[in-house]
Amino acid sequence: MRLTFILVLVFAQPALAAGDQPKRLFNGKDITGWTVVDKSKSALWTVAGEVRLDPKNPKNLIASGQPKDDKGVLVAQLKDFQGTNLVSTDKFKDFTLHVEFFLHKEGNSGIFLMGLYELQLTDSFGIADEKMQEGDHGGIPFFKKPLMNASLKPGEWQTADVAFQAPRFDDKGKKTANAKIAKAVLNGKTVQQNLELPEPTGGGLDQPESPTGPIMLQGNEGPVGFRNITIESR
Repeated sequence: MRLTFILVLVFAQPALAAGDQPKRLFNGKDITGWTVVDKSKSALWTVAGEVRLDPKNPKNLIASGQPKDDKGVLVAQLKDFQGTNLVSTDKFKDFTLHVEFFLHKEGNSGIFLMGLYELQLTDSFGIADEKMQEGDHGGIPFFKKPLMNASLKPGEWQTADVAFQAPRFDDKGKKTANAKIAKAVLNGKTVQQNLELPEPTGGGLDQPESPTGPIMLQGNEGPVGFRNITIESR
């Protein structure tokens, strides 16, 4: 009976209401408010005081220290070339999301809006704008190239700001409007704008489109760091 009650509390989290103040999704201390997709790999997500490139191998990250003053770094690592993704326990509808992230050389991560629609975060530094592809930094996998290359060098903190609109459904559950990225900005540069997403982009949660959904951070393709994750209603 006690277990059932706890599950109801977790999955019945309300979506953000209009007028709410920005919410911290990462408290800077631990992974409270998040859950891993593969529970057997939960130890691969940790909170450190800082993260930096490995000077002996720039394709790896070194996390060190303990978080101070709620300013820790959320870090994903791989073990035996495998990792797992991290999902917020809260669900959201229309929102503006802010994320700061840290990639290694040739790093590959992403933000899954509602757990279904991915905005790629990859090391695409040095690629010409006209040669960017759907799988590059700021792209939507298999669907839309970024408008420009906004990549900073690996080993530098980068920012993502995404204004998102959830899909709409009628009272019978039929979808009446697609999900939409109103604007996605990486490092101050617009990489997507007024982009409808007719279906999930692949690689996300194994669930159908719905009126609300979580935020998922990709950690199954390589080491990555995140900090200062906030969300507010639109």
